Amino acid sequence: MHKARHIIKLSLVILLFIFFACKKEEINITYANVITTEVVHVTNNTAFASGEVNYDGGSSIFERGFVWSNTDIPNVSVNTGKIAVGNDVGMFQSTITNLIPETYYSIRAYAINDAGASYGSILGFTTLSTKQFCPGSAKIYDINGNEYEAIIIGSQCWLTENLKATRHADDTDISEITNSSLWSATTESAYSYYNNQFDVYGIAYGPLYNFNVIHSSNICPEGWKVPNLTDIETLKSYLGINSGGKLKSVRSVPGDSHPRWFVPNYGATNEYGFNAEPGGKRLNNGIYDLNGFASFWWLVDEKDSDNAYSVFLSSTSDEIQVINSNKKQGLSIRCMKNL
Repeated sequence: MHKARHIIKLSLVILLFIFFACKKEEINITYANVITTEVVHVTNNTAFASGEVNYDGGSSIFERGFVWSNTDIPNVSVNTGKIAVGNDVGMFQSTITNLIPETYYSIRAYAINDAGASYGSILGFTTLSTKQFCPGSAKIYDINGNEYEAIIIGSQCWLTENLKATRHADDTDISEITNSSLWSATTESAYSYYNNQFDVYGIAYGPLYNFNVIHSSNICPEGWKVPNLTDIETLKSYLGINSGGKLKSVRSVPGDSHPRWFVPNYGATNEYGFNAEPGGKRLNNGIYDLNGFASFWWLVDEKDSDNAYSVFLSSTSDEIQVINSNKKQGLSIRCMKNL
């Protein structure tokens, strides 16, 4: 009996020793120590990042790499991009790709061990511009005195925002019509601002014009024009895949105020600085529709007596589409010229 008790006590001592030894080992596991070393060689869509894990925290490193974001503080769960670069202690490097031109990014190195994810300090960088400004087009003014920039895309020059003029280039007035019934009935050149709110929508997106504005006389600045179907086919051919995404602004809900796209703003990179914004349209019955979801701009080509062609960019598509629009609708105008 005495011997049995001795054996039981000895077993308890051994179990307690094993238990506390394991607890001690668990307590000694900490987060890995990570350093974000530098970000260099920044281009319009890439950057080269370096980092280091100089202590594993007493546990194996399962993964290490970089996380980055153009909206939030990046982590392994919430980020614009993430790349894994090995699973060990030591220095590591990687090229970050598919970045958006002229955009500020936050980036940091990370490592994951048994304790969880740990991070180096946040570094910031801004990608370069891909804009090529049109020669001799440093300052462009419409008849109202509004100033524009112009960029080169292939063999064409495009203004970088929608037209804002409210008079024809020959200085004749264009009527601003806010009433829906009068808008639907007019046979004259007319414009309005989305929801009849200049301060909210007019400044950000410019006027919405009926087709009579284009049909009557030139509306663009001197030497510039409203594009035609051939111009758009040339543009699409040069841009290739993701043609619409390369033109769309990256400004989006909820982080940005007007002008901005509703999510998903699919494929948007604004690669050339075109800044296509979703100004929506005014229907031929005078109702406003699709601001935030779609961008429409007139082409000079008529389909028939009631309809003309227009360009359509959507929040849910990365392509340039050409559609038919009733001539009484109000759409944006984007001026261009050939080099």
